[in-house]
Amino acid sequence: MLGDTLGALHLGVAWAVGFVLIASGVAKAADRTSFAQALAGYGVSARRGRESLEIAIPSIEIALGISWLITWDVWLVAIATIGLLAVFSGAAIAGRGSAASCGCGGVFADGPAGWNVVIRNVVLLVIVLGGAMVAPTTGFSIDTFAAAATVTLALLTLLIGLDALLVAELRLRDVEGGVSLEHDVSS
Repeated sequence: MLGDTLGALHLGVAWAVGFVLIASGVAKAADRTSFAQALAGYGVSARRGRESLEIAIPSIEIALGISWLITWDVWLVAIATIGLLAVFSGAAIAGRGSAASCGCGGVFADGPAGWNVVIRNVVLLVIVLGGAMVAPTTGFSIDTFAAAATVTLALLTLLIGLDALLVAELRLRDVEGGVSLEHDVSS
């Protein structure tokens, strides 16, 4: 019973994270112009390899997403995903307060880069670690797959809801003229 529960949790996480990464990569690849503008907003010029990043970042996201779906080597995929989230979070911190969109794409709102992206990425990181830690060592029953679908929907709902709340908070603060998550409080 516990094995089925952990298996469902692992599969649900793998499917949710895989879907998020694939959707983000496909969105960036499908709208390279917007993604190029987002990269320019982070200070990446054409001379500094923006065109290469326009191809590399979506490709990495899609490849990692597929790896989560086939659960190839869960720890290797989890570490690579954590590394990608760390790079994205660092870019969001460096780009906070800029007028550029975060360039996130996929299931997430394309709000401004800032702490909202970092908070969302930390939540996603916790989900990734949780899914990796409960990776099963045996096969799955049909009940496990049904439960995993429920876990997947719950996690996607949580992530999309959190993102919507964070972006709404940023926009509300900007309208009210107050300090928001995207602006440095000390400036």
